Amino acid sequence: MKPNYWLVLSSLTFLAPAQICYNTDNYALSDLYLLVTAVSSLYHATKSPYLVYIDYSLSQIAHVVTLRVILDGKWASMPYYSIWLSYVIFIYYYGYLNKTLVWNPDLDKATPWHMSLHASTAFTTCLTVYRTYSYVKK
Repeated sequence: MKPNYWLVLSSLTFLAPAQICYNTDNYALSDLYLLVTAVSSLYHATKSPYLVYIDYSLSQIAHVVTLRVILDGKWASMPYYSIWLSYVIFIYYYGYLNKTLVWNPDLDKATPWHMSLHASTAFTTCLTVYRTYSYVKK
């Protein structure tokens, strides 16, 4: 497979959660998002078959750790997380079953969906981590 520089660019959106996590005293999660940014960007730039497993594993670990952090936010964060999760499940699994959206064999059609996965994850992480921080600080 060829490198996809649009996905390299969208991988850089994970720098935003790294910064928000740092600003909200979630230093380990900040470091994790910096690592996700680096590995995701490197994978999409090289399409190394080894990096895909590290990229996927790191993104799942970041998801679980983020979920653990935002659970403390209760209603301040969970509605936003739930909306994001519904979106991701739909575009990923519906797309997988029907070979569309993220899984479209035409990379020109799949790339915007994959970019939306990166951007929506980054935005929702920023929002939910910040809302949790604000809720817990009260």
